[in-house]
Amino acid sequence: VSGSRVNQNLFDAICDRSDLLELSIQAHVLKVSDFSKLKQLTQLEQLTIIGVKTDKGLSSLGKMSNLRYLALTLGKNVNDLSVAANELQLLEELSLGGHSGSSGIKNLKFLRHLKSLKYITLYSIKCQEDNSLSSLNELEHLVGVHVVSPGNWDKKELAALENQGVEVVRKMDSFGQWGPKDVESQL
Repeated sequence: VSGSRVNQNLFDAICDRSDLLELSIQAHVLKVSDFSKLKQLTQLEQLTIIGVKTDKGLSSLGKMSNLRYLALTLGKNVNDLSVAANELQLLEELSLGGHSGSSGIKNLKFLRHLKSLKYITLYSIKCQEDNSLSSLNELEHLVGVHVVSPGNWDKKELAALENQGVEVVRKMDSFGQWGPKDVESQL
C-alpha cells in the first residue's frame, strides 16, 4: 500500500486479509493508532511499515510466526519492541529506522531474543537510555550489520562484531544503496 494517507480503517481492512505473504505500507501520513490487528496476518513473511508513531499493538508482531523480514521506521513514541521480539523466532532480517536520528527505543536488548537474525540495519536510530550494541554479540547466526549514522554507535562494539566475522557496513553511497563489501571502514 503506497499513497498519501493510510488511516486506521484502511489498515484494519488490510489486516483482514489473513492470506497475505507480504505487506508494505509506505504512506506520507500514517494515521494508525493501534497495530493489534497485525496478529491476524499469521502467514505474513515480509512486513514493512514506514512511519510507526505508536507501539500500541506492536506486540502483535509476535503472533506472526512466519515473519522472516521486518522493516519499521519508528517515531519518538515507540518505546518497546521486546514483547514482539520474544516470539519472532524465524526473523532473519530486521531494519529499524528513526526519524531524523531519533526514536523512542530505550535500548536494543530485545534483539538478543531474535535467535535466527542474520542481518540488521539500523538507520538513524539513537536509543534513549542505553545505546549499546552488545546484545548483537549473542546472535549466533548474525552475518551482517549495516549502520547509517555510525557515529551513534560505539566504535569498539562495531570492531568486536567484525572480529567475530560479522560484516559491518558503516555508510551508504550517494544513491542510498549499500556499497560493495570491501568498503573501507569509516572508524
